[in-house]
Amino acid sequence: MKALPLNTAYYRACTHHLLVLACLLTVVVGCSTKPLVPDPPDPRPLIDSNRIRETLLEGRTYEVVTSGGFDARVEDKDWSVNTVVNLGYVFEATLNRHIEQNDGRQIVERREFGRITTTKILSEAEVSIELGTPGMLLLGALDYLQPGAGTALITLKPVAEEVLSTVTTASLNSEESKLFAEVDGLTGKSVRITFVNGKGVTSVVPIGCQLSNDEQAFIESTAVLSDCYILPDLEIAVGSSWSVDGTQFTGFMDPSMRAIPHGEIVVERNADNHEGEKVYANLRIKNGSLKLDTTDEKTQRVGTFEPQGKLTYDISEGHVRTAQLEGRIFFEQVSKDHILFEARFRMKPTLRANYKCVLK
Repeated sequence: MKALPLNTAYYRACTHHLLVLACLLTVVVGCSTKPLVPDPPDPRPLIDSNRIRETLLEGRTYEVVTSGGFDARVEDKDWSVNTVVNLGYVFEATLNRHIEQNDGRQIVERREFGRITTTKILSEAEVSIELGTPGMLLLGALDYLQPGAGTALITLKPVAEEVLSTVTTASLNSEESKLFAEVDGLTGKSVRITFVNGKGVTSVVPIGCQLSNDEQAFIESTAVLSDCYILPDLEIAVGSSWSVDGTQFTGFMDPSMRAIPHGEIVVERNADNHEGEKVYANLRIKNGSLKLDTTDEKTQRVGTFEPQGKLTYDISEGHVRTAQLEGRIFFEQVSKDHILFEARFRMKPTLRANYKCVLK
């Protein structure tokens, strides 16, 4: 049989078909293996470079404490089947933000995640969550738990005085109540985040650790310059209001849920507070709704949060110092590996969230 010349039309056609087939296989395989993670937020509008330098001070550290929780009537897989019980949920997270570089256009931040802990209390008795003041840590009795170990059933008695007496007003005992605790996988990890004005987060590099796909995507969607967007102009008059993109509220949410908020929140400036040489702008959330949406390799979590509340903005140091948010929250679906596994809510609970940031 005579071999065909390499430059024949037949050979070129076969080569073309093989290339097309390879491309199609690449697309199919890519679609089947690519982790389902949320897209990074759209680029933000440009901010004045002087404002950026004044907001995140180069060489300084911002210590952040976030906590929150709610109580509700639920059916939960960790109780007997089809039994409605009271659920109390509490989360708390700490992190340090070291601003390594800030030239007004690009920010390089080393972010160190402290402890991110969640607890779920199930009880036949009434459960009522009390968070205390912003910056207060509630779950110190669970410090012995290791990150990424999964859900652990904790006997109530050893932690009752330190945790339950703080987070619940009910009289609980081990016969009628259960407590589950979890330490999030981000606990103890550090990353270097690069943020570019007008583009958002352009790089997330782990430092001495590995990130899962959903952890990487969550950090890529972080709100580095939320302080600038929440109070876009330090000279905004008292009584004025403006809209803030929902993604700027990521830092106030439970990081273990990996939920990126979308939507718009209307913020109003009330009369300032003067404490010695310090001036604090009092901000109030007037209205708005956040859609909490995140997708990872296991499932999609979608919900809504309708916050009200107040924020104090430190004018001299250029950042939100405290925030207290409260509003109805609704989850359509929750990740199967989260501590709220298969909880069926009989009501829309009221989520309360506290935030405190201190410049060091």
